[in-house]
Amino acid sequence: MRLDDVFTQRIEKKNDTGIISEMLRDSFNHAIKKLKIHTKDIIEVAVAVPATVDIKGMIIHAPNLGWKNIDLAKEFKDVFEGIPINI
Repeated sequence: MRLDDVFTQRIEKKNDTGIISEMLRDSFNHAIKKLKIHTKDIIEVAVAVPATVDIKGMIIHAPNLGWKNIDLAKEFKDVFEGIPINI
């Protein structure tokens, strides 16, 4: 099974990490159900953001999203329930 068969979703919401967190949570839950895997089997989650990011995963500046100084790993912490997040 290809990942494209599981989900492909472009998120174009700006300035609202809450909405993006919800959409990411929905996509993640859909993917693990479709792939029939358990979250304990996931080693890490990587999130790509078109932004300047510091070593801790803090979004310094994402001009096309209108984001500055956002701790995205913290925002997504509850989405991935204990799985390490790499921004």
